[in-house]
Amino acid sequence: MSSTKPSNAGVSQNSQPQVMNNITYNTSIYGGQGGSGGQGGEKGGSGGAGEGPIVHQNFPSSTVVQASRLINHCPPPSRIFHGRRTILDAMHQFFAQDTRKQKVYVLYGLGGAGKTQVALKFIEEWTHFTDQLLVDASTTETIETGLKNIAARKQSGDSVPDALSWLIDNQEEWLLFFDNADDPNINLNQFFPKCNHGNIIITSRNPNLRGYGAHSPVSNMEESDAVILLLKSAQQEASEANEVLALDIVKIVVLEKLRQVLGGDHQDTLVAMSNLAVTSNYLRRFEEAEKLQVVVLEKRRKLLGDNHLDTLTTMHALAKNTS
Repeated sequence: MSSTKPSNAGVSQNSQPQVMNNITYNTSIYGGQGGSGGQGGEKGGSGGAGEGPIVHQNFPSSTVVQASRLINHCPPPSRIFHGRRTILDAMHQFFAQDTRKQKVYVLYGLGGAGKTQVALKFIEEWTHFTDQLLVDASTTETIETGLKNIAARKQSGDSVPDALSWLIDNQEEWLLFFDNADDPNINLNQFFPKCNHGNIIITSRNPNLRGYGAHSPVSNMEESDAVILLLKSAQQEASEANEVLALDIVKIVVLEKLRQVLGGDHQDTLVAMSNLAVTSNYLRRFEEAEKLQVVVLEKRRKLLGDNHLDTLTTMHALAKNTS
């Protein structure tokens, strides 16, 4: 008497690498489990039906890392954001227009003036954007990386042309936000989708980018807004005494910024110095106020002459405070 042995699993194997979006996936196909042997007897029974092929795909771990990088959403503005209402209202008015053309808005100004925060605040307020797509525009490489990530996120490919094609084909109110486009050697226009729909916001230190569309300069905050922002960030009560101290700090910061950017002899710097002298005098720091006014007077005499109105005003203020 003889009996048949059950057949072994995995009787065949076929491995085929597949490439999708420049990522290689290894796919292996194994034969299914063979059927069990037949019952003993004069003739063994036939084996049972196989279980069919088993497919195994090996996804590289790098795909998980790449997916984590495909985030282009705009973050919210600072929780203590305050002011800039004039600029925000101008942006609301511009984007509310039915121009049937692609809308481009440029926010330009010195570094640290708050351009990015103004843009993020507007994006938070404006609820009509169907997609909010942030691109770091610091260099050509970061722009290309940002656009490639958009293409991958939208499952439209993995290249810059793929991203631009998706934006062109997607005729909705998407927003492309180019942040920190400061390099004057970058032709930003090459990264604009060539279509009559969609929206673009640009922040830059380069005032020449104003030619791309509507624009607003972003300069130092109004003193009143800066005082409120300082008190909010320090979590201090908006009392009269605190406001005076905060104003003093604001004027010191503004003065130092102007000295760095414009120089000590610039008219805006001298105005800031004179304003700080007024606050110091109010806080009964008379010696400090007098020193500031003496510096302002000497510089204005040198730059403007003894008979200029600003020189005479400074001279009068100094005489009044020392009498």
